[in-house]
Amino acid sequence: MVASVADRERVLVILQDSLIAGRLTRDEFEERVERAARASDFRQLLALMADLPARSPFDRLPAHRTTPRPAVRRWRSWPWLGRVCPRPSPH
Repeated sequence: MVASVADRERVLVILQDSLIAGRLTRDEFEERVERAARASDFRQLLALMADLPARSPFDRLPAHRTTPRPAVRRWRSWPWLGRVCPRPSPH
């Protein structure tokens, strides 16, 4: 799954919080930020924060949909619509 800009931003916030909390050294933080910038896959981003605690379960989810959206259904004539709103007769 391709990593989005929003995914990278989430990872950067978690990395910054971890640096402030003392869970990462400055060198580790800089290395992970560089790897996050180069990450092309969401799994690469997950690996950067796998050893860090998440603030919420949503920090572990991608920012975008992981499954394709269902196909958009086209409007069609509904059989019950004719009973509710009968068509005028052509006179």
